[in-house]
Amino acid sequence: MTGRARRLALTAIAVLASWLLAIAGLSAAVAALPVTPGNQPDHLD
Repeated sequence: MTGRARRLALTAIAVLASWLLAIAGLSAAVAALPVTPGNQPDHLD
């Protein structure tokens, strides 16, 4: 692999890893939020 191809591959891996970390962080933040009335079943159901 040439230097340019290797740098491109490492950049692509870094971008994918950062996206995965961002999605995991957002998912954890949403899971930690309290349940809002719209997400909880109604007592009449």
